Amino acid sequence: MLEPQLIESPLVFPYCCILCRSQKGPIADTNVEIPSFGRAYLCQLCAKTYAKLYGFAEGTELDIREEAIDEANALRRENTQLLEQLGDSSVEIASLRKEKREAITELEARAAHISQLENTLRQSAAAAQEHLALVGGQHSS
Repeated sequence: MLEPQLIESPLVFPYCCILCRSQKGPIADTNVEIPSFGRAYLCQLCAKTYAKLYGFAEGTELDIREEAIDEANALRRENTQLLEQLGDSSVEIASLRKEKREAITELEARAAHISQLENTLRQSAAAAQEHLALVGGQHSS
């Protein structure tokens, strides 16, 4: 026989607690199949009722533990959400870094092109000065 396990929601017919028909999770999967019924699940409320009945925990103590479990589950969900956001942020940061590298490469290429144009312009100005000198014109820089 498989050990019972706590799951988020019923996975097999009849998809509900064997006692109250609740489908709210977390729910205990007993891994027991009952003929003409299906899988036997036990919801948290029914388990709490029977724990009190058997004296496994006092009512207030059980309530405190249940609240602590609920708080821990809420913190796990929040942690999961934060990890997803962190993953999304990491992807976004990687994308921004790539864009930055591409922009730097583009700027370096443009700076080299500007430098090349400035050299060409200086050479053209020098050639123009020489032509002016040949034709007798004077140009002051």
